[in-house]
Amino acid sequence: MLPHGEIRFGRILDDISAAIRRYNRTTPVAGNNMYSLGASPCFVQEPRIMGVFGCTSARLENYYLAAVPWQYSEHWGSQKVPFAENNLLLHTLWNELLQQTATMPGLQKIKTELTDLLGIKHPILLAGMARTSSGLLAAAVSNAGGCGVVGGLNYTPEQLFSILNDLKANLSDPSLPFGVDLALPKIGAGARKTNHDYTHGQLDALIDVTINSGAKLFVCAVGVPPKHIVDKLHANGILVMNMVGAPKHAKYALEAGADMVCAQGGEGGGHTGAIATSILIPAVVDAVQGYKSPMTGCTPLVIAAGGIRDGRSLAAALMMGAAGVWVGTRFVASVEAGCSEMHKVEVTTATFDDTVRTLVVSGRPMRVKANEYIKAWERQQEKILELTQAGIVPYEKDVEDGVDADRPFLMGQVAAVIGEIEPAGKIVDDMVDGAVEMLSKGSKFIGLGARL
Repeated sequence: MLPHGEIRFGRILDDISAAIRRYNRTTPVAGNNMYSLGASPCFVQEPRIMGVFGCTSARLENYYLAAVPWQYSEHWGSQKVPFAENNLLLHTLWNELLQQTATMPGLQKIKTELTDLLGIKHPILLAGMARTSSGLLAAAVSNAGGCGVVGGLNYTPEQLFSILNDLKANLSDPSLPFGVDLALPKIGAGARKTNHDYTHGQLDALIDVTINSGAKLFVCAVGVPPKHIVDKLHANGILVMNMVGAPKHAKYALEAGADMVCAQGGEGGGHTGAIATSILIPAVVDAVQGYKSPMTGCTPLVIAAGGIRDGRSLAAALMMGAAGVWVGTRFVASVEAGCSEMHKVEVTTATFDDTVRTLVVSGRPMRVKANEYIKAWERQQEKILELTQAGIVPYEKDVEDGVDADRPFLMGQVAAVIGEIEPAGKIVDDMVDGAVEMLSKGSKFIGLGARL
């Protein structure tokens, strides 16, 4: 019960209207209700809360705090509540409404272009991390309302087939969407000399497995997929997303036919660029303007990555123009993650000074938790450059030479603020609830002049 009466799901606008009348002890003129007070067609047709029903929570709140008080003070009876007091009442009602509905089962709490496009409840994608993003973890994220993506680095077609079968066997609903992430670096002229063909010549077979599995999303990392691959995926109804670390990379991806780009800031784990997430996301959002997705005909979506771990980072990404987030390190520290328990513990015990971007492991900039092996190499920058410019990956050379090469754990800087290993479903739920709270609080910074 709210202070001025209960607000019932499904009759929200009428009940808020009734609460105002009780508060004001006045009766509106005949026929006046919340539907007749300037509501847009969106509200008339679908008077339901939050984005899942066709309008965002911010838009509804602006309606309550702006349109209703003004119309009310102009048209409702002779005994009018002062505008500021009425505004405060509606703000109170709105906040209590959010609290009342936040735990309602089945509600979509955040709606974006990404949730619409993939048919998911929450704008959260599992980063396709090799081994870590197992079938079990990907299924857990999809079951929780996000989209699970398996990492297929160095997998054979048979291995990818097996992991996708494992994913589908663990889905609570066989219709839930999922994706496949493959690393496809450029090979040959103009490419890094340390680049490898991680598909080992079996890209077409891996794509066939992806298509036959029923995947809804294909993700390409550290390079741009060949045109015939993009065309084949599109012909089978599969969306294509490309990882990018700079605005210029987004241009290459979009010209290759990508429907979405995932912009990962330099604080992210694994292969990553040098531009901070807070700078990169808005820049890539600007860069995609003027392009069209071959699948949707709309402006390609931007997904944010790098430093995403809770509701605050999800809300921040959305406010920067992203349609969703790509989450890696936080899911490393999940119960279902396919990595070792030691990897999970290393994430939860990391400090702000523990990670480093290095060329040692793959010949490409990769953020890892620095161990003694990596620290020793990082003191030999000239040797690292000498080897990598010759096409030699230091770590691979050490393994071949029989050197005790202690491969480091991949993780982003956000590991420093991750303290617990939790079920993937809880991670998703907490992230969404936290984002709703932040987005709701954000409306208080909008002055009255912007609401009218």
